[in-house]
Amino acid sequence: MSTAGVSADASGALSSLRRWARPVHVAVMGCVLLQGARAGLRPVRLHDLRHTAASLLLSQGVPARVVMEVLGHSQISVTLNTYSHVAPELAIEAAERMEGALWSAP
Repeated sequence: MSTAGVSADASGALSSLRRWARPVHVAVMGCVLLQGARAGLRPVRLHDLRHTAASLLLSQGVPARVVMEVLGHSQISVTLNTYSHVAPELAIEAAERMEGALWSAP
């Protein structure tokens, strides 16, 4: 099985196709999700965690190109179209930074 830059062998071991990512075994992810349930967190899909991570990265000012590479998108347009809901926050921050650069005392 192979999807979104990740492949799994017959034992369930996941291997990232990206050179900077570490392989993770399915059992480890199961333990992580189980611990979250024991802590009273609602169940979430791994896809939801991926989406949350991307949104947080963008809202923290990480360049969209870097987020694109982390997610494994082949084109920047995929990342920008998928996470456009984060753009209004970024536009406000950009305007505030421009204001500071133009009118703040040195």
